[in-house]
Amino acid sequence: VGDSLNTFRDDINQIEDFVGFAFIEFVTVFVFATLSLGILASISIKVTLLVFVPMIAVVLIVRMAGKNIAKYRKGSRKATQVVSSAIGEMFTNIQAIKAYGAEESIKANFKILNHERESLTIKDNVFSQLLSTFFENALSFGTGLILLVIASSIQDGSFKLGDFTL
Repeated sequence: VGDSLNTFRDDINQIEDFVGFAFIEFVTVFVFATLSLGILASISIKVTLLVFVPMIAVVLIVRMAGKNIAKYRKGSRKATQVVSSAIGEMFTNIQAIKAYGAEESIKANFKILNHERESLTIKDNVFSQLLSTFFENALSFGTGLILLVIASSIQDGSFKLGDFTL
């Protein structure tokens, strides 16, 4: 029961993301990025490197963090599955639990399972938020750096306002 509940709840977002990012969308983004790279490189190599090198670095960081993301996510989902299964078993066996007077034992076991789930879920969420914060700040920092470089290039005449508009 817990596995089914967990799968239905968590996997629906992944399916939606996969369907939303279909092959045609991937091709469109790839073509757009390639054309943008070409146009930007023809205007200014320095700005092109400032745009694409941090982007490549972020992609590499995501690839390296992917194992940790999967590990934390898997642990969190497994713990949620165990808690959901325990709830299902408690409801299924409620008469036996009452007959044997095992309420306190079941409650203590459930508390342990829930504490473990909470701990793993917090690790997963903290790591996800840490990565999200890093990416958002890297984007803001990169944008600011690009604007500073472009501003100095516009002042010395090597970069025109029309180039910036492109």
